[in-house]
Amino acid sequence: MTTVGDYHDLDVLTDFASGADVITFDHEHVPTRHLEALEDSLAVRPGPAALVYAQDKAQMRARLSGLGVACPTYAICDGPEQLAAFGDATGWPVIAKTSRGGYDGKGVWKLDDASQAGVPFTGLAESSAGETVRIVAEEFIDFTRELSAIVVRSPSGQVVAYPVSETRQADGICVETITPAPGLDEATASGLQEMAIRIAGELGWSGCSPSS
Repeated sequence: MTTVGDYHDLDVLTDFASGADVITFDHEHVPTRHLEALEDSLAVRPGPAALVYAQDKAQMRARLSGLGVACPTYAICDGPEQLAAFGDATGWPVIAKTSRGGYDGKGVWKLDDASQAGVPFTGLAESSAGETVRIVAEEFIDFTRELSAIVVRSPSGQVVAYPVSETRQADGICVETITPAPGLDEATASGLQEMAIRIAGELGWSGCSPSS
């Protein structure tokens, strides 16, 4: 059976989930508060208490930093003045991201100087699901490549780690994934898998968890 509807509509989601024991999803943009409501009657995997860190980049940065996981220097900015001050303090260019809703190159800007600090705030408002969208400013890191460690974790804590992948982007969009990542030494790969397992455990994640 196929159900067609808007995942922002709680009534649609409730009707779809009726009679199910467990539900999951193929993207992280389902409103957090809708998932919390669905948890009253069935299992949601992963649950919103863990998924929110994939949904909201501001909360993600704070949580990972609190766990001691290395993150770029960042700041949550309420306006262009704060963003410009962040860039002046850390150095330009900087990366600005919407805390919610961005994906595949959307909601991400590389800003070269303070004159561009207002760009991310143009049209910024609450998301269609009612969650507040903020701007996360991050130091620019000229990285060599992006690696992704994927683990699967059961509600009881059983975990499987898959080989680390290399993801390649064009204009902010992933266009190719290579598994296992070429030229990655065993010690580094194991360290990345261990970090992904630790994050999944700390968040109480159930299901498939990518960590880049």
